[in-house]
Amino acid sequence: MIRLLSALALLAPFTALALDAPFTRERPGYAPVTPERIASLADGSRAAWEAYWQQSAHLAAADVAVLERERSAAGTPAPTPTTETPERLNTRRPPAWYASTEALDLARRVMSYQTPAGGWNKANPYVRVRSPGEEFGREARYRGTFDNGATVTELRFLARVISAQPEAVTTDLRAAFERGLRYVIAAQFPHGGWPQVYPLTGGYHDAVTFNDDAIVNLLTLLGDVAAGRDTFAFVPAETRQAAQQSRERGLACILAAQVKRDGRPVAWGQQHDAITLQPCAARAYEMASLSSSESAALVTLLMTVRSPTPEVIAAIEGALAWFERTAIPDVAYQTVDGVPRQLVAAPGEGPLWSRMIDLTTDRPVFGDRDYTVHPSLETVSAERRRGYAWYTDRPADVLKAVPAWRAGVAATGK
Repeated sequence: MIRLLSALALLAPFTALALDAPFTRERPGYAPVTPERIASLADGSRAAWEAYWQQSAHLAAADVAVLERERSAAGTPAPTPTTETPERLNTRRPPAWYASTEALDLARRVMSYQTPAGGWNKANPYVRVRSPGEEFGREARYRGTFDNGATVTELRFLARVISAQPEAVTTDLRAAFERGLRYVIAAQFPHGGWPQVYPLTGGYHDAVTFNDDAIVNLLTLLGDVAAGRDTFAFVPAETRQAAQQSRERGLACILAAQVKRDGRPVAWGQQHDAITLQPCAARAYEMASLSSSESAALVTLLMTVRSPTPEVIAAIEGALAWFERTAIPDVAYQTVDGVPRQLVAAPGEGPLWSRMIDLTTDRPVFGDRDYTVHPSLETVSAERRRGYAWYTDRPADVLKAVPAWRAGVAATGK
C-alpha cells in the first residue's frame, strides 16, 4: 500500500548530507553576457564573442525598427500585444493533410509571425495573419526563442508543408525556412551552445539552455536537416552542410559543459553560464544544480552519435554511473490525501530521480519563488509543488537502453 512518508525518510541514503533547514540563496544568481565580460576573455576567443555580441545587437535593433516602422505606418502609438489564445502547431498529422489548402494557409499564418531576425516567439495565435505593428507573439518581452520547442516546431511544420506542396506555391515558405535555419545557426554561441532567447535579452535567458531540452531539440533538428531526412530533402546541399557543422559544434559544447569531479564526467545542469559553461541559476526556484531530466535527454542524444569518440563514450558512461548513484527506488510521485505532488513509498515502483541535485553532494534540492532552497519538498509552497515537476523517471529509459548501446559501441571496436 502506498503511504505518504517524510521525504527525508524516503531519501535515507542522502540524509547525512541533507540541509538542516531551508535557506535563501543569493539573487539574481546569473551573470548575463555583457561587453565587459567579453572584454575579460583571452585573446583567442574574444574576437568571436565580440562579433557575436555585435550581431546580436544589430538583430535586436532590426527587430525593434520593423515594429516602429509598422506602427508609424499604421498610426498606432505602440506595438499592439496579441490577445488570442496561442495555437499549438501539430507536426504529426497524416502526411496527406500537409498537402491541403488548410495546411498551406496555416503555414502562411505561421510565417507572418516570424521575427525580423528569423525566429519565433513561443506563444503565437496562429488563428490569423499577424497585423502590422502587432508584437511577434504574446510574450512581448521575448524575441525569438527556443523555449518550449519554439522556432524548432515552426521550422519542422514549414518543412512538412513545403515537402507536401508543389514547389511553385512554396517559394515564400522556403525563404522563411531558410531564414529560420540561418537564425538558429546565428544564435549559436562561439563555443557551440545556445541561449534561450535570441537576440540576447540579458538575465538567465542568456544562459546555455539545456532546460526543457532546448538544445537537444535544436541538435536533433540540425541532424535531420543535415541528413536530408524525410521532410528535409528539399534543403540545398550547402545549407545541409552548414547544419552539420553547427550540430558538431553543439555536440562539442555538450561535452565541454558536462560537470566533472576529479576529472571524471558526471552530469549537466538545466542551464550553464554562457561564458564559463558552469551550471547557473535561472528562475527563483531553479538554483544552480545538476538536472536528472535534462541530463537524461543529453545522454540519449549522445547515444545516437555514430562511431562515438572516446570523449563521447566517457561522457555517457560518467552520466550512467551518476544515474545509478542518484536513483531513488520503491517510490511514486503523486498527490495523496490532498497533499500536492509528494514523494510516497511504493514498493516495487520507480526508480525516480530528483529533478535538481546538489552540485557536489548529489543530494536532492528543491526551490521556491522566494529564492529559498529546501532539503525536502515538504517545505516548498503548495503552488510550486503543483506547478513544477520535481521528480522524473527519464533516466530509467536511458538505463534500459544501455545494453544495446554498449553492444553497438563494441561492434565499432571502440
